[in-house]
Amino acid sequence: MRACLYHLRKCDPKLIILIAIAVGIYALETIVPKPLPWLRVGFSNAIVLTTLMLYGWKDALIVTVARTLLGNTVTGTILTPAPVIGLAGGIASLFLMTIAYGTHLFSPVGVSIVGALTHNLVQLLVVSVILGYFGVHMLVPIFILLSIVTGAITGVLAYYLYEFLRPKTETLDLNDRPD
Repeated sequence: MRACLYHLRKCDPKLIILIAIAVGIYALETIVPKPLPWLRVGFSNAIVLTTLMLYGWKDALIVTVARTLLGNTVTGTILTPAPVIGLAGGIASLFLMTIAYGTHLFSPVGVSIVGALTHNLVQLLVVSVILGYFGVHMLVPIFILLSIVTGAITGVLAYYLYEFLRPKTETLDLNDRPD
């Protein structure tokens, strides 16, 4: 525990802000009325994808874990199966988003759709294991359709957030300097 706290003190303040934003969005999504009780757009996943694009998978993993644990603490669901289900989906999603992003074949929207599909399907698998009932797989077509829609929405958000937050550094060409 001491090592964890030590490393948190060295954590980049920008990462702490991204975690706070992700937890806030997660909590807000909990109180927003939903057409289906388990449906959530997953706007906080846009923060995870933005973190992946800005800082890499390690920092995105920190945001994923912190968002899930702190978000469930804030919403009062920390002692339910929700954190386990969320962590399984979030970590699997981040793993495949990292691969998709690294191939440079996908836009942020495509990477987000891969993440949403993975997140939802892994969560469905974990729920079926917890319940010991695999009939919930009848929901797979619905989950795929919803994942494409929600993944596209969060991908667009992540793209614009990335463009806004991306450091605007000028490159210095040493061959162009005056003599």
